[in-house]
Amino acid sequence: MFPLSFNTQCLRNLPLDRAIEETAKAGYEGIDLAYRAEHLLPFDVTQKQLDELKDLFARLPLKPAALSSGGPLIFSDDAFEPSLISPDQKARDERINFIGAALEMADELSIPVVQFVSGIRQAGVSAEEATEMLTEGIRACLENDGEAVLVLEPEAQLPDSMGGGRCFIENDESSSSLCQGDRFSPIQTEYGHYPCSVL
Repeated sequence: MFPLSFNTQCLRNLPLDRAIEETAKAGYEGIDLAYRAEHLLPFDVTQKQLDELKDLFARLPLKPAALSSGGPLIFSDDAFEPSLISPDQKARDERINFIGAALEMADELSIPVVQFVSGIRQAGVSAEEATEMLTEGIRACLENDGEAVLVLEPEAQLPDSMGGGRCFIENDESSSSLCQGDRFSPIQTEYGHYPCSVL
């Protein structure tokens, strides 16, 4: 049975160590660490911070379950940009390097999963071109050896405060044509994206 986990995206008003401790106090077995400037980013984290996190997890019953994409505006005011499907290769490389750094950080912290979002398909990019760029980008992210698995999270309609738009991979069905392998999973089911009805 999978452990019940909580995401630090919801606790960005707290320092990361306290967010982890409070999640453990609440009875959760796992925690998803979201990439956020308030907590940690793969390019900015220091070895001292990583060692402190390892010490913290060593004394808590809660374990890190995933590294999560966190806020969509980490890089720019355009949600999830740059992405693996940005028209510009330099922009795609920036996201590839970021995900690669996240995978290294996950291995350092014994986190089994690194999660990312496809991004929004820009005008002039066909669905076929986006699929090809996404597949190539995933392979580039996984060129280096490691243990962490890269997982694609479907993301649906973004709120107007984030510029609106729909991510290219917005549900489980739209991810079915992507490459698969030992270190990549095209599906991370997020039940909040499913319509609900009250009987």
